[in-house]
Amino acid sequence: MILTKQLNDENKLISASITHYYDVIGEKEMEENRTWGQSAQTQLLGDPRSPASLLKNAAPKLRKARKCR
Repeated sequence: MILTKQLNDENKLISASITHYYDVIGEKEMEENRTWGQSAQTQLLGDPRSPASLLKNAAPKLRKARKCR
């Protein structure tokens, strides 16, 4: 149980850090990230469990969540 709580807390911290990063970067950095991501997608999308596939599926949810704030 303690390990589960520690992992949960760590996941929350990581999630908050990622959210903060995307909240503070500028448009130029966002575009660079988008360009890199699109390039990486072409290399990784063969496996539906790949990080690129997972991010592609999560991206609309993340955008929607950010708009709801």
